[in-house]
Parts: sequence; C-alpha cells; structure tokens
Amino acid sequence: MNATYPWVHVSLFCLAQLTASAATPSPPPDIWAIRYHAAQLDPAADTDGDGYVNAEESEAGTDPFDGTSAPRVELTGFSGSKVLLKVICQPEKVYQLFSSSSPNGPWSKEGKKIEAKAELLNLSTPMPGTRGFFRVEIDDDDSDRDGLSDWAESQLVGFDTHDDDSWNTGKRNGDLTVASAMATALSSGKVRITTATPNAYEREQIPGVVTLTRDSETTYPFTLFLHSEGLGGQASVAPTPGDYLLTDTSQAPVSNRVVIPAGKSSLTLQVWPTADTQREVPEYLHLSAGGTTGRATVTIRDAVATSTDPLLFVAELRPRFGNGSVGWGSATLRLAADNDKATVALSFSNLSSPVKAVRIESRDDTCLKEIAASSYQGQDWPIRACGSLTTDQTVLDALFSSGISLSIKSESHASGEVEGIFHLSNGSIAFTPPPAPRLLAPLEGDELDRDIVRFLDQATFGPTLADIANLRSRVSEHSGDRIAAFGEWIDEQFALPPASLLAYLNAADRQEIEVRAALPYD
Repeated sequence: MNATYPWVHVSLFCLAQLTASAATPSPPPDIWAIRYHAAQLDPAADTDGDGYVNAEESEAGTDPFDGTSAPRVELTGFSGSKVLLKVICQPEKVYQLFSSSSPNGPWSKEGKKIEAKAELLNLSTPMPGTRGFFRVEIDDDDSDRDGLSDWAESQLVGFDTHDDDSWNTGKRNGDLTVASAMATALSSGKVRITTATPNAYEREQIPGVVTLTRDSETTYPFTLFLHSEGLGGQASVAPTPGDYLLTDTSQAPVSNRVVIPAGKSSLTLQVWPTADTQREVPEYLHLSAGGTTGRATVTIRDAVATSTDPLLFVAELRPRFGNGSVGWGSATLRLAADNDKATVALSFSNLSSPVKAVRIESRDDTCLKEIAASSYQGQDWPIRACGSLTTDQTVLDALFSSGISLSIKSESHASGEVEGIFHLSNGSIAFTPPPAPRLLAPLEGDELDRDIVRFLDQATFGPTLADIANLRSRVSEHSGDRIAAFGEWIDEQFALPPASLLAYLNAADRQEIEVRAALPYD
C-alpha cells in the first residue's frame, strides 16, 4: 500500500494437483507424500502451523512439517504504474498471476503461466485502477505428457521432464511406469533401512552406520528421501542437525535425498558425531526413508564407556543440620564416559539407629535412585529423567552443577540423618606408574666413600673399613653405578640365612649366668 495506490492486496490460491489423463488411467504416485514422509497426515490439518493445510502444501510442493516452507507472495513495491510482487516458490511448479479491482472479482490473468526454475520468482504487472487485488495460482505442468508432473520428476534423480521415457524402457510414458514401480517397492516393504553399527562416538570419532537396501529391480537409480527425528519420549534427547553429519562411505556429506545407484542393491551411510566440548547424555537418532515404515536407530554418545576412564564425584556425608547425629561417611560416584550411567558406592558409621533407606536425590528431595543395602559397594544408576528433572540431560546437568546428593535415612531420622552433595573430584581407578627416577651422576674418591658410609649407616649397625672397601670394589665392577652395587649388596643380605632369636636369647642367658656366678658372695 502507498499514497498513490492505497488499496493493494495480494493472496495465494492453490490449485489441485495434476490428475491422470486418458493415456494414463492410473493415478500418478504421490511423490510429495514420499518426499516429505506425509502419507499419514490429515489433509485438512495444518501440521506446521504456517497457515496452509496439508492439502494446500501438497499442491504447492512444500514441506508440511516446516513452518518456513510454505508458498508465499509478497508486495515488494512499485515501479511507475506497475506493481512489483515476489513469489517464494518451488522449482518446476507453475505460477499464474491474476488481478482484480475488487476482492470478489472478476479476476483477470496477467501474462502467461510461468514455470519456476528457482525458489524466487519476481513478477510485475500494471496497476488496475486506483486500487488492486492480486492473487497467484499454483499449478503443475507435465512437459513430456507422461502423467508425472515436472515437479515430481525433478525430485527423482535421473528423470527428464522433457522425455517421457528417460530410462529407455521402450514404453510410452516409461517414466510413470518406473516411478510407480519405485513407489510400489517402498509401500510393499521391498526397500529397507537397517542399522549396521548402532553407536556413534564423538571423542573417538567412530561413526554409526545404516544401510538402505532394495529387493526390487536394480536397472534404475532409486531415489530415497531420509527423515530424521529423536527416539523415545520427551525425556530422551534427540540430536539436532548440528550434532552429527551424514555421509557416504567416502565421508562425502549427503543431504536428505540419497540415491541407490543403478546396478546396486544397497547404499551405506555413516553418522558422524560433531565434536564439541559439551557433556551430553546419549542422543537417539532414528532415520526412515519416505514411503517405508522401517527405521534405523543410531545412538550418538560422547565417548566409549570403558571401565578405566570414568569421572569421579565425591560426597562427604555429614549430619543433617540440627539433628544431633554424630554419624559420618563418604560416597563416590563414577560416571561412565558416555554419560549414560554411573556407579555409586558408600561407607558410613556412627548412625543413631538402623538404616531405613539410602537414596540419590535432586535438590527438591526427589528420589532418583534407591541404593540397596547389598549394593553399598557399587550400585548402578542409569542417568534418567525423574520428577522435576524432566529430561535425561537435565539430570546430567544437575550432577555437574552440584545438584545431586546422597541421603541416608535412619529409623530415628526419617528425613535424613547424614547427607552430602556430589562434587566433581580428581581421581582414577587405573594405576599410573611414577616417572622413571632421574639418573645419578657417578661419584669418585672421597665423595664416593661418603655416600658408601651414608648407605651403610642406614643398612647396618655401622660401617666398617672392610664393608667400605667391599662396596667400593662393587661400584667399580658396575662401571661407577653405585645404585646397582648397593642393590646387589642388599640382595646378598636377604639371601643370607636368618639369625636365630632363640640362639641369641640362650646366649644372652648363659652370659648373664656366668657374670652372676663370678660375682663375690657377702
């Protein structure tokens, strides 16, 4: 609307899809339903809330699950006495502009139908008087008159919109025959999508693998449309498109339109996790192919869960404020590397009464897991939504933000006698060997003798000249390596027969008797 033409209104009007002609008595396959996995949608419903019901989206060739994918026509401005319009369109769909001076018509065609070759179509037309109303009708064209619309053929790899027999079948309307056979293969279960490798690991960059297989004729390439979504209820986490990359076996990225090549019966795809620094619970992705009912599920995990690299959380158990208990203890939580489950262990003492319950709790005291008395040395806890923590991810986030605690309830303190919050700590269950000792510089002369005396002071009741000379000779035999010489001497000492304590005591007794016997009598 502007000052010169205060009444300008534009709208969109969708026509029915192409219907079968006398030469093609069977209806064409519903490529739109296959393309967008929309076979089960209610035609009268507006699934994506974009203002167009599913039947209109089908006619326009747009995605009924994407609110941004919709037929649009906009007034962009004026050029002299002409109105400038912009149509957001689908390539190979046909668009016809109409105008009227009244919203009730009559409507007049403005120019010829235009088959779009891109997603944007610019139109211009003279202004009909001082006010104008415009609408755009969407239709299908069938350039080769084979019963399959140009838009449908453009969705299928290898089909030529100007050749009714793109595959040289030798039959009239061969494209319709081939496309119908593909649709039948999809609906009859002759095309399957299966999981070959069910887990994809982010840290190790190990992909999940899915396979698409056809049990039908392999003469022609087979176009398949993939659809991805999360698996499970709201508590489970679904990956976003940025969480993974779908590729072929050469790691070349693929879109949601993939092709089993001619002469091949299968296609292998890989799901590569996108590396990031976020700590995430497993994300469940399932892929399906339009027109089929099967699904392939791949779980995207942060890392391979091994027993040697869990994260350690520690809770110091202390009496609940004001309850007068002198109980105490500690609890450990070892979180697996894939953040799917943890193992909790605890020890405690000095409770005022027998234990009634041991629970892992959230900040609002919701019980996330109860620890059985027989499992104090190790109880598995799956990281799962519970209570106010409505998703698996919120449970994990609470753990890392010190929002998870362990509480021991006793008979005299039903609300909790001792409790503690789990905090991320340093620690490992795998032995880390110490670094190799540094090499000692060789010693000579008086410095060597002083070190020998130091060693003998620690290893004997005191050095003798003979012992010093013996060790000096050993150091020389070991090319100046006094540590090797000292070690050899210690090994020899351990090899000597042990002294008898009984013989020592008997000798001491005899000595005392002899001394006393020699004393004079009064």
